Amino acid sequence: MIINLHLILQYLFYFIIRSYMFTLRFKIIEENFKVDAVSQNSKGSYIYALWHGQVFGCLLAHAWKRPFVVMASRSKDGDYAAFISEKLGMICVRASSRRNGVDKGGKEGIEQFVSKLKSGSVAGMTVDGPKGPNQKCKPGVAIIASAAQCAILPVSAVYSSFWEFERSWDKFRLPKPFSRVLVHYGPPVSAPKDTTEESLSETCALVEKHLAIAEKLATNYLSKIKNGNQLT
Repeated sequence: MIINLHLILQYLFYFIIRSYMFTLRFKIIEENFKVDAVSQNSKGSYIYALWHGQVFGCLLAHAWKRPFVVMASRSKDGDYAAFISEKLGMICVRASSRRNGVDKGGKEGIEQFVSKLKSGSVAGMTVDGPKGPNQKCKPGVAIIASAAQCAILPVSAVYSSFWEFERSWDKFRLPKPFSRVLVHYGPPVSAPKDTTEESLSETCALVEKHLAIAEKLATNYLSKIKNGNQLT
């Protein structure tokens, strides 16, 4: 009998995360912006844009809802991300960036990503990933949105209590058990009509702006809760 330790560990991590997420209290703010994003594409497609350091809260807040497409590398670490994402009800596209001038599936992965958006899927992207700089939007999300002609929906997640990995490039934050997770949408950013450097730069600047505002509003919301205000 052959024991697949790699698969066993994937299941183990999934059950840990699943148990962990049921201790968290989720709330989503400004869902009307999602309606605006849907209206900008004939099939209702759009792209969630989020920071890499907030990916944990953003993904868990959308688990088992409308399936959306995410991307994971073709590495062994990517196996864990892909397995857990799919167990949470998401659709995973596998791709890796170029290494030593050799394409590791990145082009194919982007083509699949765009194809799924054109067919009516929703997608999610960490717009400063995979290696930063932290909270600096890269043009990939604008290029994909342009190809699919769908809106980009900024989404930020803040936590009432968390651990921060200060040495990681993204300052990754992990909510502590039994903490509040507040997810705040920002106004959708329309897809650029072309992929000139100017258009991509303008789109990325808007995504950064709306993510910063969403994070600030979410943080203020949590502060009011901590001060004893009862908010709906």
